[in-house]
Amino acid sequence: NGKIKLQNKESSPIHMVFGGIVASTSENTQILNSIAFVESLIVNGVGDGSIGGIVGDMDGYTSGSADLGGIVSGSYANIQIDSLVSPNNSNSGTYYNVYVGGIAGEANLCDLNNSRSNLIIGEGVNIGSKNFFYASSLVASIQGASYNNSQISASYGVLKTKKIAKNHRYGGVTFEASYSRLSNVYYDKAISI
Repeated sequence: NGKIKLQNKESSPIHMVFGGIVASTSENTQILNSIAFVESLIVNGVGDGSIGGIVGDMDGYTSGSADLGGIVSGSYANIQIDSLVSPNNSNSGTYYNVYVGGIAGEANLCDLNNSRSNLIIGEGVNIGSKNFFYASSLVASIQGASYNNSQISASYGVLKTKKIAKNHRYGGVTFEASYSRLSNVYYDKAISI
């Protein structure tokens, strides 16, 4: 039915990675022509982490190669996050980051192309005042390297949020990028308070 609840039963926040198709990938992983529907995602007790409609954390680094190793192509994700609770860490100097993307939360040395997403952030997202919540319609954080750029091309994403807070950061196609190329991309962002 597409309803998923992840409950941390530990006393301290945990690192959490979630993806509609796969949580985490490495090296030469290819996700092609895939569809993910997550009708309702409820997460409690996360410290830091990555959430993506297709993949939570995609690391395309391949030892000894300068090529982009991770590929998401021809895929579609529809994900609604109804609740995400990330309390402050008891260690005073520690901050947590949660990355949420319609296709991928975080991507390193990856090629995302010909894909679409619909990401809805519900009112139940509650991030501790020391933490940060980064969200975007396609990939929250995309990183390349000096020897090869990550890229997002020919893709479209929708981001709708019902929750705005001082420590929430929203981006259109992506929130942050380095050594990356974006081409022929489009997003629609709707915010209601």
